Amino acid sequence: MPADKETDRRKYSREYRERNKDRINKLARGKKAKLARREYVEKNKEKINERDKAYRKRCAEKDPNYWKKRKPTKKKVNARNIARKIELLPFCEICNKKTTLERHHPDYENPKFFATFCKSCHTKIHKYLLVPSRLPST
Repeated sequence: MPADKETDRRKYSREYRERNKDRINKLARGKKAKLARREYVEKNKEKINERDKAYRKRCAEKDPNYWKKRKPTKKKVNARNIARKIELLPFCEICNKKTTLERHHPDYENPKFFATFCKSCHTKIHKYLLVPSRLPST
């Protein structure tokens, strides 16, 4: 959107808010606002769907992997859910700290196989500062 259109839109929005301050404040409060939004959605479903579709299309054009980045894979979610049922070791496998322990899955194909690391070691592993395969096993 060109800069002059953007400033015109902002100016109009500001003026509209000033003219209708009481109405906007009244709508913004409590159950009435919720009901008003619900009614608007029911009356304008197609309009909202078109707007959402256009938004998703714009996001896909900017970054084709946008939705993939936001949504974890099924393997990852499944591995996390299985691993939660298994207790962590009482210490970090690298530095032997006993605080802020986390699970690390080297391979999501084997969800029951995970390592226990403290937060700082886990962060270093993900930043490739530590490579678990080169560490001495405990």
